Amino acid sequence: MKALHLIMTAAAISTPGEETPPSELNFPRLLAEGERAVGTVEAVSRAIESGPELARARALVERAEAEVGELRVELAPRISAGARLTRIGGFSDAAFGSPPNQIEVSIPRTQASLTGSLEYDLTRLFAEVFPRLQASQALVEAERYRAEATREAVALNALETYWTQARARGQVAVAQASLQEAQDQTDRIERMLGAGLATPADQDASRARRAAALEQKIRAEGAEETWRVSANALLNLPLSTRLAIPLAELEPPAEETRTLAALVDLGRTRRPEVRALRSALRALSAQRVALLGQRLPHLGVKAEAIYAQPNPNVIPPQEAFDGSWSVSAQLSWSPNDLFRAGAVDEQLVRDERRTKAELAELLRNIEVDVYRQAAALRTAGGTWSAAGARLASARATLQSRKSAFAAGVGTYTEVLEAEADLSDARLSRLGALIDARLAGARLERAIGALATED
Repeated sequence: MKALHLIMTAAAISTPGEETPPSELNFPRLLAEGERAVGTVEAVSRAIESGPELARARALVERAEAEVGELRVELAPRISAGARLTRIGGFSDAAFGSPPNQIEVSIPRTQASLTGSLEYDLTRLFAEVFPRLQASQALVEAERYRAEATREAVALNALETYWTQARARGQVAVAQASLQEAQDQTDRIERMLGAGLATPADQDASRARRAAALEQKIRAEGAEETWRVSANALLNLPLSTRLAIPLAELEPPAEETRTLAALVDLGRTRRPEVRALRSALRALSAQRVALLGQRLPHLGVKAEAIYAQPNPNVIPPQEAFDGSWSVSAQLSWSPNDLFRAGAVDEQLVRDERRTKAELAELLRNIEVDVYRQAAALRTAGGTWSAAGARLASARATLQSRKSAFAAGVGTYTEVLEAEADLSDARLSRLGALIDARLAGARLERAIGALATED
């Protein structure tokens, strides 16, 4: 009777219903579930719209544009106008000679004048204002490119956060599946122990496996909540929102067909940081030209008209309004300007050297970044295919180990190893997808094509 009881118990433990594994995790379906569907394009757009970094970058562009506007005003000649009304007294009229040949000159006590003038410092206009205007325009370009670089940095941060929260959600699903399998296995071991088909050591191991799976699930859920909050804050969504990732986003990016040399060339020409540094170099060059104007003698011209009572150009003075005009040219030079311009030029030379060094370093880093991200993209694509085959094999191995253990020809250690390998295969499959999407985004960032406006 005892033998019959053991046979019946073993049959109950290994019923086909229990040995049939749960359906394999469908990551696209799991990640597509949520309260708010947000694709990568919308994620980038929302992050850019709500990001304070872009507001600061736009403010810098506007300030640079305002400086250009101020310099354009300086292109026009200086025009001035004035009016004056004066009443004087306390002195006698002027007299020349002695009586009886004395000549008296009456000086008007009420004096009024209207004046207008036009001045143009020709040296400053051509040697300073024009170069400074070119420098300011180059700086506007530099700020605009820096704003584009900020856009790309925000876009990449948004995508990294977007896909990291997706990875965290997938890890929660894996952890939940592992915990369910560990719980089922623990229940099975306890029934086998009651039937004499398992040992207390097997029971302890199954309980430890369940506790480890529970700990993994708790950690995964904590990480998922952290990244969900970070993603929602970045996308300006309610913090509790569970994002639904469209199925179209859950395919690995297409294989990169462009050569590494072509990608590097794109990065070196399109990256907004490169363009910003090159614009800054043009600005520094124009600023050095503007300093030349400070070292040269200044040639200015001035035209003036006056309508006054008395007119100072009319002799003798008379109590009547008269008009006159004048045109003059003036040449001036100060050695102080020469020394001051020399000191500023030395600083500009140092800035130019530093900017060229930054540009050379950036160009080198772009090449390295392109090579790294292209390799990461290839690796992720290959891993995606390999992980699929590994996942199918790990599932079959686990079922085989469970069946062997239930039949008494295997050990529970082998079951634990198979479960760990299945969990790792699931994570590898998910990780390959996320890594491929991230590598694709980072490669686009490396060549300056992620979120630029041109």
